[in-house]
This record gives sequence, C-alpha cells and structure tokens, in this order.
Amino acid sequence: MLVMKKMLVFILSAVFLVSATMVTVNLVRAKREAEALEILADSLPERTDHVQENPSETSGTTQTSLQDAPTDSDEAEAPESHRYDDLYAQNSDLLGWIKIEGTVIDYPVMYTPKSPDKYLHKNFDGEYSSSGLPFMDAGCYVGCGNYLIYGHNMKNGSMFASILDYKDESFWQEHSVIYFDLVGELGTYQVIAAFYDKVHQSDETDAFRYYRCLDLTAEEDFNYYINNVKAMALYDTGIETAYGDSLLTLSTCSNHTTDGRFVVVAKKIS
Repeated sequence: MLVMKKMLVFILSAVFLVSATMVTVNLVRAKREAEALEILADSLPERTDHVQENPSETSGTTQTSLQDAPTDSDEAEAPESHRYDDLYAQNSDLLGWIKIEGTVIDYPVMYTPKSPDKYLHKNFDGEYSSSGLPFMDAGCYVGCGNYLIYGHNMKNGSMFASILDYKDESFWQEHSVIYFDLVGELGTYQVIAAFYDKVHQSDETDAFRYYRCLDLTAEEDFNYYINNVKAMALYDTGIETAYGDSLLTLSTCSNHTTDGRFVVVAKKIS
C-alpha cells in the first residue's frame, strides 16, 4: 500500500511538472509573439489622422487598388500612404494593418488567396506562431465591397479576443472607430453592428451565412447583407449605411455555441 501511494504521488507530481512546464512554455511563447508584433508596430511611421471623437456618418466612400501607385501629387497630399512600404518589402503577403485604439489590436493583416489559412499559425516571418496573424478571406478582393478579416480569440486576450467586448454597447461607444489600412491606402471605419453567429450546417437552408457575403458590388447583395446584419445586431448603433459604402467585417471564435462566431461590421468613413 505504501509503495502504491508513493507511485501515485510520483505520477501526480510528474503530471503537475509537465503541465507547469507546458504552461510556462506557452506563456514565454505568447510573450515573444507579442514582443515581435510590438516591434513591427513600432517600426511604422506615426499616423497623424486618428479620429479623436466619434466621427459623423458618411457614405459612398471610394476604394482604390493595391496596385494603384500614388502620383507625385497624391504623395504630397497623403505621404502616409507609404507607411507600409518597408513591411511590404519584407513580406509581400501583407495586405495592410488593423488597429483599434484602447485595445491590443494593432496588427498586420495578411492575404494569401492561394493558401487561405497560411497565417492561421504563422507569424510575419513565416515561422510557427500559436496565435498566427489576422488574415483576409480568400474570397475577398480589392473593391469587393466587404473585407472579411479573421483572427484568433486567444485566451491571453491577444489577436481578436478584444472584439468580443463589442457585445456591450458601452464598449462600442468608446471604441466605435477601427483603423484598417491597405498597403498604399489609409482607411478609417465606424462600427455599425456586432452580433453572435456560428458556422452553419449545409442543411440549414435559410441561414444567413455572413462569411459568404463577400462580393457586395451588386446592390441586391449589399442590401441582403446589411439587412441581415442589422437584424442580428445586439443593439442599435444608429449608424446608417447605403449601397456604395465599403464594409469591413471582423470575425473570431466564440464559445456561446458549437462552432460559434462573434462578428463586428464597420463601414468606411474616410
């Protein structure tokens, strides 16, 4: 009996040691990943056009192509359009940058349509990363009308964990602005809705699948998306949008149900 007790103590001690080691390794890894992202963010020139208060409603903004190089006059008017050139030279998978002030969200956004999940668990240098990086849905394209960006809901609060705070209207009131820049083009967006959803099964014929509403260049498709988004919204933001507006949709996992998702939708208000 004494031998069995000693063996049990030994086994439990070993399990505890392994678990503690794994936790420590994960914490160290998470810290290194956060530090690497901070270095990337700190390397960017300061952006001086941040909105200080809730912006007024606007609509009908225009979108330019990633391939549209600015002219000399454009550069004189908006020199910050080149703020991502150095990072893009390091990694051409870079689509742009997303930042929500007052949160940890200050990250590069990647786009690899031929390998959609490439940055699910990779960092900016292409090395393994448990948190990965935010990335745009492969079905999107520049000018599609709705940029759908995915990001992990990390337990340590990094990546897109913060967007779940939009479940509370008070949080939206303090964080209604999202900065989402493309390489070569600055963008400011205002949150119009937040809602819970899930990945729907194929036999759910009448389900609204927000993750399939990417090309909104047709007015019918735009209205279908917005009407459903507003119907599912957790609260009424009072922000109106109309066909022609450019939209941004952020998506992360949520444990409220199986294959749950939490979604935030914003419109461009340049």
